[in-house]
Amino acid sequence: MLVGVAANPWPGRVVLQAGGDLETLSERVVFDAPCGVGMLRDSLPAGPLGRWDEGAQVTLWMPDEDLSSAIDSAVLSGANKLLIERADGWELLAWRQAVLIDEDTWQLKGLLRGLSGTQTGVASAGARVLLVDDRLQFVDMNKDEIGLSLSWKAGDADAVSFTHEDKNGLSWCVGHLKVEASGTDWAVSWTRRGADIADNWNLPEAVNSGTFRVETYLGEALVESLVVHEARVSLSSIGIDRIRVAEVASDNRVGEWASIPLFAA
Repeated sequence: MLVGVAANPWPGRVVLQAGGDLETLSERVVFDAPCGVGMLRDSLPAGPLGRWDEGAQVTLWMPDEDLSSAIDSAVLSGANKLLIERADGWELLAWRQAVLIDEDTWQLKGLLRGLSGTQTGVASAGARVLLVDDRLQFVDMNKDEIGLSLSWKAGDADAVSFTHEDKNGLSWCVGHLKVEASGTDWAVSWTRRGADIADNWNLPEAVNSGTFRVETYLGEALVESLVVHEARVSLSSIGIDRIRVAEVASDNRVGEWASIPLFAA
């Protein structure tokens, strides 16, 4: 689990503890410097995946930080990353241009959205944002702690409750979900995505197979649910108006869903 801590004034060293209650807190990690933490000044709409988002911009308040611009190749190589909180999770994005428009207020343009398997979506003004750099630290979680509400205490601050759901361990949302009419059937196909698949044209193409759950719907009613082991399936076109697909991880947890509406052929 990735964790960041900030305080003003910074005490110089902060010990992060966690446990089932205040009596069982144990040290998890130590921070020697504050992390870059701020908030959105304006809402951020959903954006595209796999290409530059030149339409949207991020306006954020981030004190005591000096954000910078970067050339395309640097951003594509991992520079300038930011986590933005949404109601249903966090989106990891990167930016190409940073402009200081007011005291501690930055405007970021030339965005890459939904990185590392996160999803793009609407983030409201006031949402928390977190710079992704080497000041963040990983906290190893015991498998028995996943899904439990633990008490977390940073330095002398009051403890807060947080439940780690290990969303990083979920399969990524599949890509390129498409449906083509084939007689009275729908030919459905998609592309597997994941951290183990290199996004590099110079490397061999990854094997597009795995374990996937496919569900069909008519309105809000589930019509059929099946599991397939190839990134394609043929389905009857009768009595359904939506299909969704998700990859199933080795621990049988279902990842993010990709959905597509159907129209009469």
